[in-house]
Amino acid sequence: MHAAGTFGVCYLHERPDLLTETGELINTEWPRSLAARLASIEGSSGALPCSLVLTSQGEAGRVVGHARIMAVAGRGDAALVETVVVAAHLRGRGLGRLLMEAAEKHACKVGCSVVHLSTHDQLGFYTHLGYSSGPVVSPLRKCVAQLTTDQTESLLEGLAGSATQGPCSDHTAPNEPHPLLPSPEAPPPPAPPPPPPKVLECPVVTVTWMKKDLA
Repeated sequence: MHAAGTFGVCYLHERPDLLTETGELINTEWPRSLAARLASIEGSSGALPCSLVLTSQGEAGRVVGHARIMAVAGRGDAALVETVVVAAHLRGRGLGRLLMEAAEKHACKVGCSVVHLSTHDQLGFYTHLGYSSGPVVSPLRKCVAQLTTDQTESLLEGLAGSATQGPCSDHTAPNEPHPLLPSPEAPPPPAPPPPPPKVLECPVVTVTWMKKDLA
């Protein structure tokens, strides 16, 4: 798709063999379970969402970068670029620019006229690429879990059946003590007081939203 020296950018959906390696690279920057990470990027397509992968012929690991382009909720002409990462040992060599140029080109290809992104530590980098202050936007995410008609009817029948039953399925008489509960004459001892809450100091992260109009 794009090439610069020994580095090239390709579509992840065209290289499914790179899926696991891509997830592992992203997790070096934003750790989470590998299964969850793979589930978030395996839906890449030729439209949106789309994951771009930066590869290298001269590296032991073929995947050295990634960027994901999402549709923006409520905006058919806008794209959101997220999860932009380059392998730590290769930063400062223009590979981030290569990824962003490929992302912007794909956004134009699918009919978008503006690209949004957010950052907390790369403000200077994106400003140098032509991005300026922009509004907060939300990605458009598809719901992949859908119930069939039979599943929906079965669920509703189960809920209706449970609503007609009492909270307990045994037949203990109203005035008869439950065999598994303590008698009223022997109440359980009070629970010990909870420990004092711990005060956690969380670092304050300032996120800057940016946009760029595409020519």
